[in-house]
Amino acid sequence: MEKRKINRFCEVAALVLALAALLTLIGTGLTERVHLGTWGGKTEAVAFLPISPVQGAALLLGGMLAALALFALLKRHARLGWALAALWGAAAAILAVGFGTKQVYDAAIVQEAAELFARGNYKMMSADYLNAYPYQLGICLPMEILLRLFPGLNLNLTMQLVNVAMALGAAAAMAALGRIIFEDSRISRACEAAGLLVWPALLFCQQVYGTIPMLFFVSLAMLCYAKYVKTRRRALGAAFACLLALAYAAKINAAVALIAVTICSVLDALENRKLEPLAYAALAIALSLLLLRAIIWQYERRSGVTLNSGIGALARLTMGMQEGGGAAGWFNRYTERFFPLEVTARQQHDIALADLKARLAEMVQNPAQTAAFFREKFCSQWMEPTMGMLWNGALSEHTGAFGETAVRFFAKDHTALETLLGAFQRALYAFSAAGIIGMLRDRKRSGLCLLLPLIFFGGALYHLLFEAKSQYAFPYAVLLLPMAAMGICRIEDGLKGKRA
Repeated sequence: MEKRKINRFCEVAALVLALAALLTLIGTGLTERVHLGTWGGKTEAVAFLPISPVQGAALLLGGMLAALALFALLKRHARLGWALAALWGAAAAILAVGFGTKQVYDAAIVQEAAELFARGNYKMMSADYLNAYPYQLGICLPMEILLRLFPGLNLNLTMQLVNVAMALGAAAAMAALGRIIFEDSRISRACEAAGLLVWPALLFCQQVYGTIPMLFFVSLAMLCYAKYVKTRRRALGAAFACLLALAYAAKINAAVALIAVTICSVLDALENRKLEPLAYAALAIALSLLLLRAIIWQYERRSGVTLNSGIGALARLTMGMQEGGGAAGWFNRYTERFFPLEVTARQQHDIALADLKARLAEMVQNPAQTAAFFREKFCSQWMEPTMGMLWNGALSEHTGAFGETAVRFFAKDHTALETLLGAFQRALYAFSAAGIIGMLRDRKRSGLCLLLPLIFFGGALYHLLFEAKSQYAFPYAVLLLPMAAMGICRIEDGLKGKRA
């Protein structure tokens, strides 16, 4: 009984923290909107624009009503969901082919490295970038393998189409996960309705990076984990461990999901007095670290270049505490001083530690300024409705049949589009908050209810401390879908006068 009380306390604490984060975003959305663009000599700049509370409330209510109306329609016409998914996939594929969007910044470097490696050219291993971010080799390897298997392949377009398939797969996994966690037959339809609130996904598929592959593997891992908890089938335990390792290799931000699963496994083991959940969580951690290390090692062996340990967590934390960049805590080139191969890990540690101590001393002396810093950092990521995709498109080269159309589209002022996306974003947060409130009121809730709120809050905390960027919010928005779906169902129950 005592262990169950501990579990319940942990569940409530995690749910309340996630709810507090969502309510903060909802409150901000009533009086402000966030715009990401390029001005003032910056390639990345964020502005907070005031709006009236009436306008903010109208956007929130409009987004919610649109989702509820779509939910009602999907319940009446079961096949409509499949038709909308097919339409979304076709639209995303047409945009990828028609726009012919080239990669910029980190994505361009990783893609170039894969293309060179496939030709046996390893000069990128001696470049500063991979020395600073060796974990990028995790997503580089599958792209290199594709090129070795299919020489002459249009890697950029192929990976964009793979992204489309993986995005649809992640959405399907989220719908299935919601059914398992909440045991409500309406969840699938509600997930479809909530999923259409995440419109930036259409353009996100054009970014050839580790984000969507990571999201795909994390979604499948969470589905396997939930099924494992329900059935205790060992094959599912091994499956979620392997899938998390693949997600971590694609993008190390999957560590947030890995930590969330570990916490849930600890609570599961305490409640049921079994070590097996802990064993699978430990396996997931071990496989994640070993797989990425093995990928880096084989590149080092092939190229004859031994990379440093990369930009460490301390240096990245120090950068995340700095002003500058697009907004508070956004990328500000602080870590670039550690890129060269001759900079040792010890030197990096000592410099970053000294800078962090100095920055923390400033924060302690100016608590009001510190609070404003973290508010700006948090809201600039989670309230930017395009999740960086219009900004990314404006900086990219478009070489497809609709390339000129794409250039004109991304060059325009998108106030109306951003307003629409902002309404949907506010609705997603409101439905998710309603879902968490429903979980808190449900005394018979499953321990699995903790999983997705933990990932959301963990992601919010991670990017509150480390580097900020609005596109980082995208995978967490998708992982919110089952919670938002439950919120939709709860609100429907309330509208029908049912007891939740």
